[in-house]
Amino acid sequence: MNKVKLFFVIIFLVALSTSILYVNRFDIFSTWSPTFSGTFSVNEEAIMGQNINSYFEKHYVKNEKRAYMCDHLFLGRDSKYVYLDLVCGLFKKSLNGEVVTEYGLQVPTRVEYNENGEVLGFDQPKDGTHHFASYSWIFPKEIQRIHRLQKNGKPWNNIHLKALERHQNK
Repeated sequence: MNKVKLFFVIIFLVALSTSILYVNRFDIFSTWSPTFSGTFSVNEEAIMGQNINSYFEKHYVKNEKRAYMCDHLFLGRDSKYVYLDLVCGLFKKSLNGEVVTEYGLQVPTRVEYNENGEVLGFDQPKDGTHHFASYSWIFPKEIQRIHRLQKNGKPWNNIHLKALERHQNK
């Protein structure tokens, strides 16, 4: 009978410690950052950029049930991921020519792609208290530095203008 009790105590302790690690993973591993997969490059391929914009427009239309136009600021890529600052929303020109944002989002994004430049999936930082830790988990330190320099305190960073122009030229 003692072996059965010991077995269940061990199972309980393993489950408890695993749960504690999972719940606190962002705090425990907050300083960890990934490294690049293969060679890092700052060259964006045009077809890859088109695929990314199209993928996210379809993704947000499907999930949010309203129109989205997307574009991005390319930050870099390696052999597995593209790192970018993504802007999606509905943008219109007012009568005086200014761009008005009906709704939208701007989020740093890591996109996984294949050898044909097709999007396989993506990761974005979590909202709320775990934003910084999840951002650090997704983006290598070099990309974090480039993103800070590119953003430089400018919301939208004129990415929404590229999205609007692309849709007006269709």
